[in-house]
Amino acid sequence: MIKILPENEIEEVLQNIGTIISTYKGTVPLMRDFGIDPNFVDNLQTESFKQKMKNEIIKQIQWFEPRIKIEKISLYSEDEKFYIWLKFSFEGLFYEKTYQI
Repeated sequence: MIKILPENEIEEVLQNIGTIISTYKGTVPLMRDFGIDPNFVDNLQTESFKQKMKNEIIKQIQWFEPRIKIEKISLYSEDEKFYIWLKFSFEGLFYEKTYQI
């Protein structure tokens, strides 16, 4: 659920990252480059597509949420669902978060 007024800046950052990686590119009016290419999501079984997806996520987050620095990213599946695990730094502190895609 999106909060219009997040309680603090890290909550805002986490929400922004979730929005970026859960939005398909081309679906946001006036921001057609926002989000992840759905072709990557449909092909996450191969290592080459996983690497392309990682690169796409890093590029999108660097562009639309430049306050953070991604330290590590992993893609994995469990029970036929795909997940993105991120480790990133924000204002000198490290955070980890898993998102389902």
